[in-house]
Amino acid sequence: RHADARYRLGQVKINAASISAKGRQAKFDAVIVPEIQLDQATLQEALDALQAIVEKESKEKVTPNFVIQDPSGKLANARVSLVLKAMPARGVLKYILDQAGAKARYDEFAIVISPN
Repeated sequence: RHADARYRLGQVKINAASISAKGRQAKFDAVIVPEIQLDQATLQEALDALQAIVEKESKEKVTPNFVIQDPSGKLANARVSLVLKAMPARGVLKYILDQAGAKARYDEFAIVISPN
């Protein structure tokens, strides 16, 4: 019956999706990608490769569900080339998105990719 405690519990319920998204981002950020090499890969191929590496390196504890939202087709022709070693997954994703002209938003259940 403590008013402050009830208020705080209400805030947790209201912000549950945001809290979950931040947790997803923290888990993703903690994974170190030992090596990734891409040569003129499409954005989808690059994200698939990153997803496979993250799942393997985290021993299936982190599954980055990538969703591309691109109704105008701006990202369809984007190509990615890079060679990176021993980087956090978030850093690798940043380089992929920079080359493709895209940005990421961490949602409760997925990482949503859209054009800049």
